Amino acid sequence: MMTHARLNRTVSLFAASLALALPVHAAEPAAAPDRSWTLQVENDLFSQFMGLADSDSDAPDFDGDRGYTQGLRLGLTLKRDKDLFFIFDWIDDNGLSILGGGEGDTSVRTKQYFFGQNIYTPKDITVSTPQPDDRPYAAWLYAGGSVARQTGRSFEVIELDVGVMGPMALGKEVQTTWHDIVNTRHPEGWSNQLRNEPGFVMTYMIASQLVRYDAGDDTNGFGFDITPHGSVAIGTIYDYVSVGGTARVGWGRDREIVTPNRIQPSTPGSDWFSPGSFTGYFFVGAEGRFMARNAFLDGNLFRDSQSVDKHHWVADIVAGAVMFAGDWRLAYTHTFRTEEFHGQEGGQFFGAVSVTKLF
Repeated sequence: MMTHARLNRTVSLFAASLALALPVHAAEPAAAPDRSWTLQVENDLFSQFMGLADSDSDAPDFDGDRGYTQGLRLGLTLKRDKDLFFIFDWIDDNGLSILGGGEGDTSVRTKQYFFGQNIYTPKDITVSTPQPDDRPYAAWLYAGGSVARQTGRSFEVIELDVGVMGPMALGKEVQTTWHDIVNTRHPEGWSNQLRNEPGFVMTYMIASQLVRYDAGDDTNGFGFDITPHGSVAIGTIYDYVSVGGTARVGWGRDREIVTPNRIQPSTPGSDWFSPGSFTGYFFVGAEGRFMARNAFLDGNLFRDSQSVDKHHWVADIVAGAVMFAGDWRLAYTHTFRTEEFHGQEGGQFFGAVSVTKLF
């Protein structure tokens, strides 16, 4: 029979062996994010809060819709996922060739799916009759996708938007409902809007960092960079080519190679970034575009509609700030767009807010 002391030694040895054999249940690190949600809101009202719009009052003018008055887009970004939308899988595998790809490709590749709506109005929304010297009422309701690749300090993206313009785009309903909520006057001229018509636009954008300075060894520390870019768009909604550039200064710039995405046409952007600590940076940029077609100024392609004599050369000047906090990113961009058509009384200011959450 085993003595008491020997039994204690045996139990202790068994317990020690068991402790070594069992895994230690420490807190496991969270899985790296592989997708994100992004909500983008663009509105000319933001420019009034900034004191840059042509309002007669110091207070924001909720009646002051004019030009490009609202843009809204919700997008889901996936990192290297395969899915049922085979066209974007094919483009991801074969279409982004300028920056390489294929075997040994170490680039960061993402795909995004989104839907959104843009609304455009003339300056005076109290007039119910057509205004031939101002842009027509118009709305664009669309869905689409994009594939993007970041290789080193370069970035490229192909985006396809498909949708409808005209009453089916629900511009009247959205704007009227908003004006009911804020208890202001209704827009009176939506009966003159562009007609129902399907449309699409495919856009290719490329950007490559040309100048870079880091104050220390930490690439996410303070520094600045300059990134030129170019793009081309083809479709029934937009046809244009553009060139421009963006300068950034601050911290955390390596968490994304370009500034946050914006509703097109705009400077190139991304809805993907690397998680990390609290950082942020400021940016300024400019883009010049030659507009061969702008459906919201040229009118319907297949039906008679109101139109204006557009300027072929249009420029955007942008400034903004980006803030990162863990898996969150908040960005604000303020844009000045030069006159888009003959007879327009000056350019237009509008703002854009973007919120992204990785998960």
